[in-house]
This record gives sequence, C-alpha cells and structure tokens, in this order.
Amino acid sequence: MDPPFIAELAHYEWVELALDVAEDELPEPAAVADIAVAVPTLSPLAWSLAYQYPVHRIGSGFRPERAEAPTYLVVYRDRRDSVRFMEVNAPTARLLELVAGNTERSVEQLLALLAAEMETSFDAIRAAGLEQFEQLVTETVVCLTVS
Repeated sequence: MDPPFIAELAHYEWVELALDVAEDELPEPAAVADIAVAVPTLSPLAWSLAYQYPVHRIGSGFRPERAEAPTYLVVYRDRRDSVRFMEVNAPTARLLELVAGNTERSVEQLLALLAAEMETSFDAIRAAGLEQFEQLVTETVVCLTVS
C-alpha cells in the first residue's frame, strides 16, 4: 500500500523537474529606489504551493504517517538556473497569491490588503512585509517594476 503522502510527494518532485526544464526566462532586475512603491509580480519561474504533508522533508529518515498543519512552499529557479525551495508561512503564501495576479498594486498596497484580510493593522505588518518582499526579490521569487 502506498503511503498517504505519495501523491503530494510526486507532485512536488514533478514541480522541481518542470521548473528545471522550463524555457521561461527571468526578467532583468529593475533598479528600484523604494521597494514600497514598486509593483511586484511573481517570477515566471516560481510556484507557490500548499501541501498537507511536509514533502520537502520526506526521505529515508522521515516518513510522516498523517497530515499535520499545512506546509507552504515556494519552488523556484534562481538566476544560476538552480531549482530551490523556500518554506513560507500562511500569510506569505497568501501574499504570493496576491502578487501572482498583480498588475498595478504596489508592494505597500498589497501589504495593506493583506492586513485588512488578516484584520490587523497595516503598521503591524508593514516592516516585516517589506523585509519579506526584499528577501523574495533577492531570491528571484518576485520581480519588481516601477509604476
């Protein structure tokens, strides 16, 4: 009998392969003076995923018996053409969903939208959110343009 995580593990492995052979190119990085006013888009080589099992940790030494808390991962190909992954939390996963369909909202506007959805103050998430965006841009998960 197959383990309960096999379908998710197979999907995760397929995503790694698909990104490795994808013909998409990363856009050139934009020179952005203030990340807060830049317009973020999801890299064409980044996929934000949610799994019931921590598929990135499954191996000969770890085989979960049952699903636990959701696992949010970003699998992406960087500028050196290496496929990598990053575990993120639920708010960052939601932020990446907002970025994926974004064409005109600034980083700050998306953070304000996330704060409203989370029913928390914008000030409470602004600093951490800007820092998170800087990391996502550095890792080539998010691309920036200036509006």
